[in-house]
Amino acid sequence: MLLGQRIRELRKRKGETLKETSKGTELSVSYLSDIERGRTNPSLQTLETLANHFDITVSDLISGVEFAGQQTENALPPGLADLLKDNE
Repeated sequence: MLLGQRIRELRKRKGETLKETSKGTELSVSYLSDIERGRTNPSLQTLETLANHFDITVSDLISGVEFAGQQTENALPPGLADLLKDNE
C-alpha cells in the first residue's frame, strides 16, 4: 500500500471528506488530495499532524506503507518477516 492510499483509507474510516480533514489538520484540501494521489510527499511534520488527527502514531500511520518500492516489515504477514530474515 502506498502512503496516499493509507491516508485516504484512514480518512474514509473516520468518515471524513477532504474538506473535513482539511479543517481538522489545517492542511489545504488540494495538498491533502495531492498526498492521497501520490503527487507529493509530506514532511515529517505533516505526517505528525495527520497521525494526531487520526489518533494514531506516525509509526502506525506508515506501517505497511511501501517506500521506494519496498514495504515496511510491518506490512508482511505474521512469520514472513522472520522467514525472510532467516534466509539472509
